[in-house]
Amino acid sequence: MAALPPDEADFSKKIRRNALENLKVFRIRRRNGRLAMMRATSHN
Repeated sequence: MAALPPDEADFSKKIRRNALENLKVFRIRRRNGRLAMMRATSHN
């Protein structure tokens, strides 16, 4: 892997971290959304 200038390396690290966080949030949200939908349909 080519050595990146410090700011570029930091930037890519930040992007990777953001992507991981978004993925985590997305998974949690999807799970919660499915539970909420089940709850809503079971009440009717």
